[in-house]
Amino acid sequence: MNILVLLPVNDRHRAILESSAPGEDFIYTSSDAATREQVADADVILGNIDPGMLTACEHLQLLQLQTAGYDDYLAAGTVPADAKLSCSVGAYGQAVSEHMFAMVLSMMKRLPGYHDLQREHRWEDLGPVTSLKNANVLVLGAGDIGGHFATLCRNMGAHVRGIKRHPLVYPIVFEDMDGMDALPERLAEADVVASFMPSAPETRGIANAEFFAAMKPSAFFANGGRGARVVAAAVG
Repeated sequence: MNILVLLPVNDRHRAILESSAPGEDFIYTSSDAATREQVADADVILGNIDPGMLTACEHLQLLQLQTAGYDDYLAAGTVPADAKLSCSVGAYGQAVSEHMFAMVLSMMKRLPGYHDLQREHRWEDLGPVTSLKNANVLVLGAGDIGGHFATLCRNMGAHVRGIKRHPLVYPIVFEDMDGMDALPERLAEADVVASFMPSAPETRGIANAEFFAAMKPSAFFANGGRGARVVAAAVG
């Protein structure tokens, strides 16, 4: 079996991969450097490859993406009919939630503005800051990343509610969960809105002018999902 690895790996990673499939042939390269001959010979591809290159596949059994999203591979005929497509849902909960948590705190504490002033050697007061303690946090999308983010906010003393397309099952870290029909009401209550919604036709452009008008003028919004969820022109 030929296993084409497009991921950036070190010696430790290679040892783990090769010990999991002893005797198989591993080829290490990158998405940009992979040749059509390598793709044609691959039984397994690990990593995100240019979808157009998949037309070269002759033996592909599994395409394992390094991303949670898989939109680029959904068009009919992109992935060979006999191959399985797998993504990395569940791999990024901690990393992405920590990044989003840092972004929200930076907005609440006016850190970007203070950073600019510091570089200019100006020591000025930018006004009141806010806290996550007792704040109402609304998480859109209560999957792996949303659940991790909710945990971080709860640990800071926030009240965390969620919005989920299927609200009956959700991580216990959320104080409550609603379906999409409750979104306008919950937006009006939130001090922080963090979106981790999956990529789907019904979520495209959901953060539009009406969405932002429903929020408090003082509320903060952070998007941890695909950019297509947000109508950029509607962001104040």
